[in-house]
Amino acid sequence: MSRIALFGGSGKLGSKLLTRALDHDHRVNALTRDPATIKRHAENLTLIKGNAETGDGVAATVRGCRWVIISLSSTKPVIAQCLSHIVRELQASRVAERIIFVSRIGVGDSKDQGRKVSGLIQPYMPVVKRPLFDDLAEAEELLRISGLATLILRATLLTDDESPRPVVTASPTDAPPHRIGRTALANTMLELLEAQTWSPGELTVGSAK
Repeated sequence: MSRIALFGGSGKLGSKLLTRALDHDHRVNALTRDPATIKRHAENLTLIKGNAETGDGVAATVRGCRWVIISLSSTKPVIAQCLSHIVRELQASRVAERIIFVSRIGVGDSKDQGRKVSGLIQPYMPVVKRPLFDDLAEAEELLRISGLATLILRATLLTDDESPRPVVTASPTDAPPHRIGRTALANTMLELLEAQTWSPGELTVGSAK
């Protein structure tokens, strides 16, 4: 099995990604500010104390990892700063073959698509939280120009819904998919990493009606 570098493993989506990766017998390096926030313990899990925003521990996290999952979230516009450190270390190590970055619908060339998302508030989020969306757009651009084999997944509204709805992907010019459960998204991300072929690019991901 592969070794995965996981950034954001203590978050709502990241914790599910961590569980799925360990259950699939992958070895995981997870960067965390406070190891106590990650409750899962396993022989194939290595917790690395550090901070992606400052770069502390990033080199140790990506060391020897063929696959990388970046599932960072913040109420402040710091994701691009985190990505600058992660990208630098990935370029230096030259080991990573498959990278997934979780972004949001409404970022980059999915702005028009984001306006079509159902809900009273969601279509206006890129305006209401413009600094955060601009930060994600900058983070996406860092990956886009890095030369790294990155798949940017722009998730629709994430929920805790565990119902088995089919997961669908769409290009930025397509109609937006519906909201998606975090468990379903975590499963889909692992399936993409484990697939025989890898297709870097940018996709919106959600669920079918």
